[in-house]
Amino acid sequence: MTTLAAAVLGSSGLLLQAATGTATGSYAGDVLRTVVALVAVCLIAWLSLRLLAARGGLPGLPLGADPDAPVRVLRRIPLEPRRNLYLVRAGSRVLLIGVGEGGAPRLVAELDPADLEPPEERGDA
Repeated sequence: MTTLAAAVLGSSGLLLQAATGTATGSYAGDVLRTVVALVAVCLIAWLSLRLLAARGGLPGLPLGADPDAPVRVLRRIPLEPRRNLYLVRAGSRVLLIGVGEGGAPRLVAELDPADLEPPEERGDA
């Protein structure tokens, strides 16, 4: 049976390549096809996430920001790689919360919500 298989496949193995879907090609062509496929997959994933975020995300997956949520992160201010300040609106209160790599988050300050509005909205000029 091995001589029959060798005779059918021949020395180049063209029938085996046709049956398995592999083609002879250059290494650069293979790399280019792989890179193009990777870019296409990343682009589809990015567009899908943008679309989900625009529609409010999935239930249980907070991709979109809900402006009517009772607690909302207004801004994240990075201080160091693992230390941040968060400006959080909780109801009518605005809190400045410090978060670090060790320990629980700490309330740094409670701010006046009027101080966060731009001057043109407050009536200051």
